[in-house]
Amino acid sequence: LTLKFDSLDDTEKLDFIAKSQANCLRLDSMINELFELARLDNNQVSLNSQSFSIEDSLSDLYASLEGIAQKKHIQLNVQFDVENSSVNGDIAKLERVIQNLVENAIHYTPNKGTVTISANNIPENNAPTNTNSIRIAISDTGQGISEEDLPYIFEPYYRSENALEPYQKGTGLGLAICQRLLALHDIKLSVDSTLNQGTCFFFDIPMEAEA
Repeated sequence: LTLKFDSLDDTEKLDFIAKSQANCLRLDSMINELFELARLDNNQVSLNSQSFSIEDSLSDLYASLEGIAQKKHIQLNVQFDVENSSVNGDIAKLERVIQNLVENAIHYTPNKGTVTISANNIPENNAPTNTNSIRIAISDTGQGISEEDLPYIFEPYYRSENALEPYQKGTGLGLAICQRLLALHDIKLSVDSTLNQGTCFFFDIPMEAEA
């Protein structure tokens, strides 16, 4: 834009400006994620835990993400089937994890596919913490992840061999950050995936005991 300014028409100038803005936003996002990952790895992030309704949280996230799904002609669903939706944790960090996983699912799912956010009760005898828990799952009908890639997807900067070309420009830090944010809550992020069929990321949040 600087070198050719006088020879460009207004449309071309606006195109250069738009590309510059897009790259600045991407660079800003990358820098923020690098700093966030460094703080997480150096135990410089603390939790602000509180009691909240996971049902209300998922409803708010659905409202904020539905537009992103619609632009790509993706069907975004929420399935909620729990008796008590009260959990304890850092709501901002947990919502950040779910939002990141849903956005990833939308990106890696082809047009007219489906992304589902679900919440279901996990009986005490099946829960990893031996308490009644709620399983949050984000599943999609996207391209899936190969068995060879699955062991490495939570490593920073790792990209699977079958990653779609339009999404090669990300930082490769999103899943690593999600895993670490959940680890602060002593929660494990798990994944099931079948190549060319879809992927499901899930984690269990202990329910608050009813008074």
